Amino acid sequence: MIDGFSSEETKEILTDAIGILEDNVEYADALCERVQGVQVAKDKAEERVSAPITAVSGIVLRAYKLGQWREASTYSFSGTTVRELARKISQFQPMSKTAVKLRELEPWKLDATLAVKIMPSEVETEEKLEQVRRLYNSAMSCDKRIINTTIGYVDETSEKIFA
Repeated sequence: MIDGFSSEETKEILTDAIGILEDNVEYADALCERVQGVQVAKDKAEERVSAPITAVSGIVLRAYKLGQWREASTYSFSGTTVRELARKISQFQPMSKTAVKLRELEPWKLDATLAVKIMPSEVETEEKLEQVRRLYNSAMSCDKRIINTTIGYVDETSEKIFA
């Protein structure tokens, strides 16, 4: 779980949204994504640490009805906001006479966490910065003609939920 982000609560919100959409459309899906991480960089002039960084996170709802797609998104993880968005998108009226045909597939379920050798969030930012410093010094010492270089480090933890 990423800080302040409950997978179980989000799954419930997405399930509610899909339930609202399914009453009025032929197909619906929802995607939630949240990314957190750290950025560390060093050059001749400065060292920069951005920790923690949170990339843009949010929820995207898609609906298919009468051969046409609609999509809506929100940065809010509020159940009320997501359900209201689902109600609005479920009421769309197709505006074109051109229809896209969907191919039916069997549904499947995947609930997995990918294992890593070292969880980046468990490594102190100072240790990451020290490694960047070592790499910077190593690059600078390769040749006296090198007057500057930039060394950067980024790690991210991503959680995606698709319904």
